[in-house]
Amino acid sequence: MLEPGMNAMIDPAKEKAGADSQTIFELLDVEKVYEVTKSEGFLKRSKRKLAALDGVRLRIDQGASMALVGESGSGKSTLLRVLLGLTEPTQGLALYRGRSVNQMREAGPDFARDVAMVYQDARGSLNPRMTVGQLIAEPLRHFGICPESDIAEQTRSLLARVGLAADVAGRYPAAMSGGQIRRVAIARALASNPTVLVADEAVSGLDVSTQAQLLNLLRKYRRKWG
Repeated sequence: MLEPGMNAMIDPAKEKAGADSQTIFELLDVEKVYEVTKSEGFLKRSKRKLAALDGVRLRIDQGASMALVGESGSGKSTLLRVLLGLTEPTQGLALYRGRSVNQMREAGPDFARDVAMVYQDARGSLNPRMTVGQLIAEPLRHFGICPESDIAEQTRSLLARVGLAADVAGRYPAAMSGGQIRRVAIARALASNPTVLVADEAVSGLDVSTQAQLLNLLRKYRRKWG
């Protein structure tokens, strides 16, 4: 069950979920309640509780593609934050491969490597003082994906995967268009060879042709790597 106004859609053509599928993420009766302070005049404030998530149950299996659709304020971003262990649920459990998401995050770097995030504000999520090449190389070094001598070649390969030329590596985020910076964010997310890619409105605010290109890119990699 999802919050009213929010729907989950699974790609039926490529859906692999079934009795023998491996469950990656699971939410069990998840609730998230925020305490909101409201001003009622000079020096007078009241507090009320706002339920962002109410009894959410959700299961995502290996190879599945799921989209959460809902109006602004329906709880989509809150659900993702709970799913990734960035926000504690008020009630219920968030599980990754059958274990608590919070336990997985605290156990070591495996969760951060396996679950990559493309943020809604792709430009804001990237350090403006680093070049595109440095941004993509950072997770390669952090997770020890390849030897230092191979990082430049791996960076070029990742840029090519998302349809960007090798010379983009020397540019800074401020010099790139909205579509290009989303591609950089996706390349950086793919750098750790993740099992799961989570995207918060990865194509919002872009023109229709760029949206289609990015969505087709994500579908391509989902088919290729499951």
